[in-house]
Amino acid sequence: MTTGDDKKTVEGEVAKAEVFTPPNLLKIRASAPGGKTMEEMVEAGTSVVAKAARNYADVANADVNEIAGIAAAMRDAPAKADEFRPELMRVGLNLKGQAATMGYPLVTEVATSLVDFLDDLKKANRRLADDPKTALPAVQFHVEALRLLMGKDVKGKGGPTERALIDGLKSIISKALPEKGAA
Repeated sequence: MTTGDDKKTVEGEVAKAEVFTPPNLLKIRASAPGGKTMEEMVEAGTSVVAKAARNYADVANADVNEIAGIAAAMRDAPAKADEFRPELMRVGLNLKGQAATMGYPLVTEVATSLVDFLDDLKKANRRLADDPKTALPAVQFHVEALRLLMGKDVKGKGGPTERALIDGLKSIISKALPEKGAA
């Protein structure tokens, strides 16, 4: 144990832990002259998100077009489809991470389904090329679902048609990954 001034450890004793609280730099900066209040900072953040949401449809459509291009390349060269998986995952993760925040939770749901499907295939040590009659169509179904949702600018939870689309997505995934349906 360390004793106060001499900093020597006495054998057999347990050292005491020192607990400290780091300074809240945000609070310090906010309280400085000219600093913003928490309410002002929240309002500014909300404004930034709202501005980004106004332009988000263009961003999401660009991502959907990129996913569609990758899926087309996979269909054109099914034996090499897995070479495109990392890029497809990257763009899918973009959609998954942003869409719900911007008011498109169904786009997030479809993007999540795509990313999970690709990840589950990999975890099962299966390649997209192993079964091009189910795996590649499953990817294409995700593309078409994303196109439909963004084409109709479906925000929020959607209605019965959109739920049927999501149910259809789950159905095709259960055919491509039967072991996933059993879980």
